Amino acid sequence: MIKYYTNRELSDKFHIKLAKLKRWSREFLTPDPLGGMQSGYPRQYTTDDAFILFLSGHLVGGLNISIPFTKQIIKDLKGWFDRNGFMFNPTSGSCAGHGIENLISEQIITIFPGKNDNAFNYLIRGVITKRPVNHHGFDVIEERYVETWISPNNDTLTDYEMRGVKIVFITKVLGDFVKKLDIDAGCYRALYRNFRVRSLS
Repeated sequence: MIKYYTNRELSDKFHIKLAKLKRWSREFLTPDPLGGMQSGYPRQYTTDDAFILFLSGHLVGGLNISIPFTKQIIKDLKGWFDRNGFMFNPTSGSCAGHGIENLISEQIITIFPGKNDNAFNYLIRGVITKRPVNHHGFDVIEERYVETWISPNNDTLTDYEMRGVKIVFITKVLGDFVKKLDIDAGCYRALYRNFRVRSLS
């Protein structure tokens, strides 16, 4: 069953002012499909709309990224979100995967400014395991992970600049979003491994 949210519901659940939520809606979402059909019709949001608003708010309010840059980042990463289980899917069995993504417990996005203005590159680390070990007498963390380099402008990994680098703990952002809206975490492949471990414990 598809659930829709109103401006007031999301404002209350996200603990942000209604006017700010409406402003973010105009900036980060496509125009309301019913906006021109029925005057005064209150906008309704899908779960995916709500996640884009929540993430955009984190980028703007939490990481101090400008609204135009945030719009570009969301546009650049939308396909990656779709492919990696960050979009809501209530279909039975949708969470189980057979690829390496089923081993990943956390995704972390590092955003690098590109060589051109208003362009960005993304290094995404998918953490598989992380554990403390003793290495030559020192306590260190051993981590296994996979990395994905996304460059809409075809910059190479050596082209990035360190100025203005931002890090988004995107799995944590999605987890916070799910808690605020009381959504079944099992409907997100990106949360499936953590959801499965909690279910079995």
